[in-house]
Amino acid sequence: MIDTNRDIQAATRAIEEMANATDLSDLKTAWESFLFRVERSWERTERFVQKLPGGAAQSWLRANAKLRRADPLLQYLKQARNAETHTIASTIESDQIISISDKFGRPFSVKDFKVFIDGNSLVLDLNSLDIGIDWVGNVEPATPKLQRILVRGKKYDPPVSHLGNRIGSAHPVFVATLGLNFYKGAYAAIEPIPT
Repeated sequence: MIDTNRDIQAATRAIEEMANATDLSDLKTAWESFLFRVERSWERTERFVQKLPGGAAQSWLRANAKLRRADPLLQYLKQARNAETHTIASTIESDQIISISDKFGRPFSVKDFKVFIDGNSLVLDLNSLDIGIDWVGNVEPATPKLQRILVRGKKYDPPVSHLGNRIGSAHPVFVATLGLNFYKGAYAAIEPIPT
């Protein structure tokens, strides 16, 4: 039997690293590792099954290869790996959130505000009835999300369904977990096929 355990275990660890990442850079690194490992596990399995005699093995391979081409989530994972490997665009991004508070974290009211760019700076001009408060702005990343990718001239949107079911999140950890579960189940189905 083919040994995909090492790649599947590494993909599982990569998902755990994504879930525990405290900054976008660490999340992206773990995502890239996940994509590499899950795709490598498929390539190894595909080569192994191609060599198996009998119709059951070939039927399994045809059905799963077709799913990888047709299912939006599986297709996205495959193409995200290609994009991360062959292009310079990232498949994960995060918006920035600006939070403003006084230096003690007390609430304050805003009467009106203006937003403009001064040179290389984004300026928020706040008008408040609260006098004498030293305001501090913090820029933090929002929830990371998968991006539309372009591979060989074709666009791939983040998946909204998997195996005919709508998925509720484009968060990389959620999508990776669904993908990993698919591959684990598919590989488990090879076990009863005679070699």
